[in-house]
Amino acid sequence: MSEEIKPVNNYIFYDFVRITASPGLLVARPKLVYESEKAKEKLRGGVLLISNHAGFFDPVHLMLSIRYRRHHFVCIKDFFEGSKLKRWLFRQFHCIPIDSDN
Repeated sequence: MSEEIKPVNNYIFYDFVRITASPGLLVARPKLVYESEKAKEKLRGGVLLISNHAGFFDPVHLMLSIRYRRHHFVCIKDFFEGSKLKRWLFRQFHCIPIDSDN
């Protein structure tokens, strides 16, 4: 991939998806498991959230489960290759490309 991936400075598309997907949370409620009572407190500062990626909808579940902060997702670099629309979409969700080979 010769084109550099530039960060996005706004959250308009991210927030739109979060608002429109909220009714889906009522139907498919994600199960949150906490290690301790202290873990149930609001997350502050830098946090690494890990989910058991069982499907394509998992990032949206994570966005809707922890609504009081915005997320940046890690995905493989191959997702950024291909069409410009696909690259644009992953950039709008503030995805961080990771090279799984290196």
